[in-house]
Amino acid sequence: MGTRNDCSALPVVVAVVMDGQGRCLIARRPQGVHQGGRWEFPGGKREPGESLDQALTRELREELGITPLSHEPLISLTHDYPDLRVHLDVVRVNDFQGTPGGLEGQPLEWVLVEALDTRDFPEANRPIIRALSLPDRYLITPDHWDPEQLRVHLECSLGDPAVSLVQLRAPPTGCRGLWLAGP
Repeated sequence: MGTRNDCSALPVVVAVVMDGQGRCLIARRPQGVHQGGRWEFPGGKREPGESLDQALTRELREELGITPLSHEPLISLTHDYPDLRVHLDVVRVNDFQGTPGGLEGQPLEWVLVEALDTRDFPEANRPIIRALSLPDRYLITPDHWDPEQLRVHLECSLGDPAVSLVQLRAPPTGCRGLWLAGP
């Protein structure tokens, strides 16, 4: 992966269009194009001088006939294919107007996030699929902590069903790790 402002990469906006049932919309790329025949999230190349919002709206209207009403950033990444470098700005579209259709002749399918791994996606889409599987929020421990206080805090926090992921920040003391045993 490269840097966010990599001028040598093709700038692309990618939309993960979600429905109210936890499914996202995917489209199959036509044969004979880069990564043809594989599934992808809708989107496309950003035109020079075009903002992310402008590109997102244009691409979704052109490809699907919908207008995004609400979206949020999901992930930004640069990927090197043997023949092409792309920079993807990926957003999660939570609300839209219209009924999606394959306006460019592409087959569309609504797929549960958990089932995305079963599809053949371009390699640049793999980090997007991983990002979609992460919870919206997670617990981050402080940089420096007392081990006993941390143990008590984690035991309390892990009892909350909203906490399903913990980022443990370990102080630079040579500590090799902290093991937490479940109930």
